[in-house]
Amino acid sequence: MLASVSGLDPSVFKTDDSDENRHPTEIALKAVARGDVRKPRLRLVVVNDTLLNTFLLPEGGKVMIGRAQEAAIYVPHASVSRQHARLHVGAELALEDLGSSNGTSVNNIRIVPQKPVPLQPGDLIRMGEVLLIVQSEWNPTEPEDKEPTRELLLRDGKNLKATATGLDIVIDGQAVVVKTEAMKRIMSLVARVATTNMNVLVLGETGTGKEVIARSIHVRSKRKDKRFLSLNCAALSEPLLESELFGHEKGAFTGAHEAKIGLLEKANGGTVFLDEIGDMSLAIQAKLLRVFEERQVLRLGSLVPRPIDVCFVTATNKNVSAEVAEGRFRKDFYFRLSGMTIHVPPLRERTAEIEPLARLFIEGFAAKSGWKAAPELTAEVLEALCRYSWPGNIRELRNVVERAVLLAGEGPILPEHLAFEATEAPPPVDTGLKTRPIAVGATFGPSGAASSLSGEVASLERERIAKAMETCAGNQTRAAELLGMPRRTLLRKLDAYGIARPRKQPGTPP
Repeated sequence: MLASVSGLDPSVFKTDDSDENRHPTEIALKAVARGDVRKPRLRLVVVNDTLLNTFLLPEGGKVMIGRAQEAAIYVPHASVSRQHARLHVGAELALEDLGSSNGTSVNNIRIVPQKPVPLQPGDLIRMGEVLLIVQSEWNPTEPEDKEPTRELLLRDGKNLKATATGLDIVIDGQAVVVKTEAMKRIMSLVARVATTNMNVLVLGETGTGKEVIARSIHVRSKRKDKRFLSLNCAALSEPLLESELFGHEKGAFTGAHEAKIGLLEKANGGTVFLDEIGDMSLAIQAKLLRVFEERQVLRLGSLVPRPIDVCFVTATNKNVSAEVAEGRFRKDFYFRLSGMTIHVPPLRERTAEIEPLARLFIEGFAAKSGWKAAPELTAEVLEALCRYSWPGNIRELRNVVERAVLLAGEGPILPEHLAFEATEAPPPVDTGLKTRPIAVGATFGPSGAASSLSGEVASLERERIAKAMETCAGNQTRAAELLGMPRRTLLRKLDAYGIARPRKQPGTPP
C-alpha cells in the first residue's frame, strides 16, 4: 500500500504541525485516515517484460514519472529517462513529455515535448519500451493485493460455480487450472489488461490454452456481457475470411444476392479473438491493419466505412519476429496487434498442473458418460503422465486421459490404459524389468504382425507380457502373478498376441 500511494502530492492534503518533516506517503495516509480526502479512483499501471506495478494517483497536483529514484512514479528501465514525463492531475488529466530521450506516445501517437495532452481512462502510454495504462473505477473496498487467481470469473452477468476439484477459475462453466507461478503471473497481468482496450497478442505452442487467456480477458472486462467472437484464421481461405470478417454489399461479387453483415460488425461492443493470426495472408493483414488503427470496417463493395467498438485479442504458435524477418508477416501489423504480448508456457514447464488437469478431465468424462464415480488415477499412471513431455500440451493430455478413462471403464486407470500420441515414445514405467524398444503406434494381431486396429494400448500390453514371460523363464503361472492377471487370461493373451508358449519337454510332469 505504501508503494502504491508514494506518487501522491502532499500539497493536495491538509496538514498540521505534527506533519512537519514527515514523508509525503505518511502525510497522504494520515489525510486519508482523517477523511480529509477520499481515496483516488484513478491509477496508473506500469508494465513491461520485467515490470508490473500499480500507482494510485492523487486528486490533484503534478506527478513525475521517470527512472530517477526521487520520481513519484519510479520506472527502473533503461529506455525511460530520469525525468521522462509529468502527469497533471486535477479536474482534467494530462500528460507532458519533459524532453525524454526515447519520447512518449499516447495511443501510438507521439506527443510533442513540453506540450501536455489530455488523457482518458483506458489510454495506452508508451515510454521507451515500457507501457503505462490509465485505469478508472477502482473499487476502494477491494484489497489492492487480492489474488486474481482466487476470484470467480463472471460471464453474461452470472456467477459460475467451480467443480468439486478445488480449482480457482471458471470460464464458460469450465474450470481453469492455475497452479504454477508463471501462470499466476499471467492471470494477474490478464486481470489488469482486461480493464483497458489494449490489443493483446498471445503466443504459445499449440494446445497451451491461448483461447483460455483470450476468454479470461473478455470475462474480466467491461465487455463481458457482450459477444466473444473466436475465429480460426487458418481454417478459412483468404476470400472467405475477408467476406466473413468484413461482410459485403449486395452485388459485390457473383452470388452476393443480398448484403451481409461481417463478423466484426456483429461483435460490436465485445471481444474478437483471432486465432492462428500467423497464417493470415499479407493482403488480409493490410486490411486488418486499418481496422486495428481506425476501428472501422469497410464491407466488400462499399465506399462507406462503419465504426466498430471491439477489443482485439490475437494468438499464434509461430515466432512472429522470425516471420517478420522472412517477410511473411507485416511489421507494422505486428506492432499494432502487440500492444501487450503474453507468452503462455508449454505444459512440460507447468508439471504442477498435470495432476489437477488430469483429474478434471477424468471427472468431466465420467460425468458426461453417466458413471456414478470417476475412475481412480493410480500413482503409477500419474508418474508416467508427469514424465511425458506433452508435445501436444493440454489438448493432448485431455485426449490421452479420456482414452484411458474409456479403456479403464469404472475401474482404476492403469499404465496399460495410456496411449500417448505417435509423435513421441511413451515414458517408461518402472517395473524393475529390463525393457527393449518397441515401435510407437505399432500393434499386433495373432500372427505378431503390425496392425493399426488396436492402437498403442495393445502394443504396450504385448510388450509387458513378453517381458514378464522372459523374466519368469516361460513360467506362465509366475508371469500371470507378476502381471496381476488370472493365468487363463494370460494364456488367452499369449495366443492373441502371437507370443509362443514354452513347449513341454518330454518326460516333464504335467
